[in-house]
Amino acid sequence: MAKSRGKITVILAFRNSESTLQAALDSLEKQKDKGLVAEILAMDNKSTDSSARIVRAFAKKSAYRVRHVLNKKDIGLAGSFNRAITMSKSEYVILMHSDVVIEGSDAFAKALAPFADRKAVVAYPVTAQPLEVWKKFNFWQKCFFRKYAGVDSHGILSKFDCYKKKLLIEKVGLFDNVNHRTAGEDTDMDIRIRQAGLKAVPSGVRVIHLHSQDASFSLQKLVQKESQYAEATGAVFARYGIGWLSDKKYALKVAARPLLIIGLFVPYVQYVALVLLLAYSILVTRKIYQTERNDVRIFLLPFVNIAVLFFYTFYMLRGLITGKQRL
Repeated sequence: MAKSRGKITVILAFRNSESTLQAALDSLEKQKDKGLVAEILAMDNKSTDSSARIVRAFAKKSAYRVRHVLNKKDIGLAGSFNRAITMSKSEYVILMHSDVVIEGSDAFAKALAPFADRKAVVAYPVTAQPLEVWKKFNFWQKCFFRKYAGVDSHGILSKFDCYKKKLLIEKVGLFDNVNHRTAGEDTDMDIRIRQAGLKAVPSGVRVIHLHSQDASFSLQKLVQKESQYAEATGAVFARYGIGWLSDKKYALKVAARPLLIIGLFVPYVQYVALVLLLAYSILVTRKIYQTERNDVRIFLLPFVNIAVLFFYTFYMLRGLITGKQRL
């Protein structure tokens, strides 16, 4: 089939994604409306596994024009997206993570439909993590993703977000890759879009979040991911406060977590904080107790949850003080 050229550039960012990359590429190949796509930019952020080989093999047989772009140094997710957006020649860009698969076969047409609204700068999908996907994770990965299991997420997550390129660059600007390296850039973008008087709108596309499908997700990785998100949240709070976040209930919940640790060092308040912390240490992973009752590691969970909260508090405060997500 001839290589098609259209109005969309698909930007697929990845780093060491061999466990999910093929599934993501296959879901792109299943799309009917390939003529809408000018090219796929496969942005390789210095992978050391077989990811590059998977992309090159896909490019040889795909109906799309595929370019494998290797970053000479680790520039983070936001940096990879920015580099690809500036490289693209099309009217629209779709930002896609390498750990999602697209449901259905008409995603490109759906992604473009919302731009009938002139104030729409980005159309985002529903991002789902079905229980059957979550159940395939190892123990610590299940602990990290417990709050997403069986849940549909709505909003800008760069899982299959379609941007009107000119409007983005002229009115909003590219992703903040100075203050955000691997997390928080989507929240920052969402706020800046609303500050510019523009809209992020749902596209009706549905994607499944696979995350890493290998067995290497360790307790150390859980702590690192929680710390990354905490630092990113602190950086967002430092710049905008809680008021600018679209999901204020979630923002308050996230902001309240470090107060349990801080409260331990406040006279008189410390007794209430201790009780709340003990309750938190059990309730926060109640889904794990329900599904993993035969795993002896569940007895460690209360202690792990408290330890993670100390790391979370430290990195949120660091993000709040420095205004940057660096981890």
